[in-house]
Amino acid sequence: MQQALTAAALFRLYQHVPEPEQVADTDPDALAAETAKVQVGELLDPAFTAWFLPWAATGVLAANPKADAGQSTASARARAVALRALAREHGHEQVEHTHEVPLPRPPTPVTARVLNVAVQLIAERPSANLARTRLGALLVVMLSYPARPWQLCQLTTDDLRMDGESQRLELAGPDGWALLSPSGSQLMADWLRVREELVNALTGAAPKELWVAVRSHQADGRVRPAGLPLHPRGLERSYVTHVRNLNVELASGVHTPLPAGRGGAPAPRLPLSWELLRRSIHHPDPTP
Repeated sequence: MQQALTAAALFRLYQHVPEPEQVADTDPDALAAETAKVQVGELLDPAFTAWFLPWAATGVLAANPKADAGQSTASARARAVALRALAREHGHEQVEHTHEVPLPRPPTPVTARVLNVAVQLIAERPSANLARTRLGALLVVMLSYPARPWQLCQLTTDDLRMDGESQRLELAGPDGWALLSPSGSQLMADWLRVREELVNALTGAAPKELWVAVRSHQADGRVRPAGLPLHPRGLERSYVTHVRNLNVELASGVHTPLPAGRGGAPAPRLPLSWELLRRSIHHPDPTP
């Protein structure tokens, strides 16, 4: 929200969309004085949001000196979400995302191979951390079904079945049933056992969704107990949190070495962006 206030104050000072040089040269005291005069209606004016959202997505107001600071998809989404929350609070019409969100960086081609190593690592080192157990099962699904979070949250336990011949699990995807690898089947079975304990602790009918919360948490001002279906945003947050730790283990090379990338260089870690992960699996490494 502070960026919106700053942008509105700059517009007041210059009477036009400010250039990056003007932003850098603006007197801080003059900017602070003008910021104090900004009214809520100015921030929710469609004319303001029409230029502010794409302008801010260039990173012109980012405090971080990095070249790409403030230009991420998450930053663009956060600005629009903050303005929508302000609109709801003051009874205004909803603010639309009036610009194209910055595209994610090109996918790293060896991510699918790193993902296989990650699945093997989690399978070889069982953990009492329930979220890590769920992460292992999520990565298994991504190998067969590189889906967006909202698609994954639509999966139910009916989308899994036991293959009678191999005694391994199969997953229902857009292209039919896919047989999971031995380690993948093990990780999914581990998660199903954890999931069953979580949903059985709930009162009332147990949910059928495959992905459920592993601990109670606050949502919309209320406490949601463990075992309730996981929402797409919660799935993404959990992925980012636990993949950070997993990447440290992968980079150490102590347990399972990473596959070599192009030219023999070490392969990169798993991306923290779910969309980059998904796109990387859709565009696998062309090299053998």
